[in-house]
Amino acid sequence: MVYYWRFLDADSTQLDTELARVLPTSEFDACDRYKTPELRRAARASRLFVRYILSQEQPDISPEDWVIDRDENGKPFVSGPKTFGFNISHTDRLLVGVVTEQGRVGIDIESVDRQMDYQKVAKRFFSSDEQSQLEAASASSFAETFFDIWTCKEAYLKATGLGLRVELDAMLIPEGSCHPIQIEDHIGTVCYLSEDSDMAHSIDQPIAMTPLDLPLR
Repeated sequence: MVYYWRFLDADSTQLDTELARVLPTSEFDACDRYKTPELRRAARASRLFVRYILSQEQPDISPEDWVIDRDENGKPFVSGPKTFGFNISHTDRLLVGVVTEQGRVGIDIESVDRQMDYQKVAKRFFSSDEQSQLEAASASSFAETFFDIWTCKEAYLKATGLGLRVELDAMLIPEGSCHPIQIEDHIGTVCYLSEDSDMAHSIDQPIAMTPLDLPLR
């Protein structure tokens, strides 16, 4: 299940109250490293979002009661008798998250309005086949094609937990592991991997996109 939340639409006072109520002090304070109030609030909103999407999957556990640890690669995971694979991504105004009961999962989302030197990025991080695919794209589909490739790479790296220790231009993504998603003017990818190998973990139904309205008060 994929959830999304337009966190900038939330009332700031209510959001601050819910952050203080739900997040453990250690998680709340960990976001102090971000330089601006906007970045700190976005980081805390991301952690709040994780807890709410987990409770969507397991309603008998309240958002504040989840125990979330990190593995040796720094990837967060649910600690406890009930385990879920989860991952989140965000732009400056949208949070997306995915939860699965089997295997590993990664997600990445980008706004198609994001400005960058596409050719420079592609030359550095895309394989020759991916660069050819981008060059073949029409002007109207160029940005969409770029972000299809880019978010697939990012989602795969997040599913593996290896991060940038993998050479992006040489990485081999298992066939059938990446699934494109689109939310308004945002393009993304969800990547499902099996638990103990880099083989694709099959899903037997279309990916459901669910807006999440947090019960702020």
